[in-house]
Amino acid sequence: MNIILTAVVLFVISFLAHVIVWRIKKPNNHTVALLGIYILFLIVFVVFLKLTTFRIMNDYLDLAKFVSIYIMFLMAYVISYSAIEAESPTFLIILLINQSGKKGMTKGEILGSLNNENLIIPRINDLLLSRAIIKKDTKLFINSPGILLVKLFIGFRKLLNLPKGG
Repeated sequence: MNIILTAVVLFVISFLAHVIVWRIKKPNNHTVALLGIYILFLIVFVVFLKLTTFRIMNDYLDLAKFVSIYIMFLMAYVISYSAIEAESPTFLIILLINQSGKKGMTKGEILGSLNNENLIIPRINDLLLSRAIIKKDTKLFINSPGILLVKLFIGFRKLLNLPKGG
């Protein structure tokens, strides 16, 4: 079986497990849960290959290629999932315009519909759940995962010669 096809098949199986878990109970930290599910399936599959005579890969180089492809799929999916999961301003605008039907909407109506409740508060809650930020009394502070996230974004922006942002 082709290495890429094998990675796709395992990814689809992992995706089905992801859907089942989310339908039973959506975890608090989505990213950690996603990584856990997909990595678990990868480990089980590799152990299965090692312990059985079932051979899909010819050698360790094929296995390394397979793992690399699967991890690339996983990283692309985790990044995409965060965009799908959160209601982005762009998605909210398109949704509002769609719901307005043939009537359409003015920029003012759109701006009036977007507020902290549907844009800022959900993101703060996600950052708290992922422990990127922590709350002490009434103030929010960055935590280790948040510092790592900031460093990654700043480093990537520097790499692309983009302004620091803010």
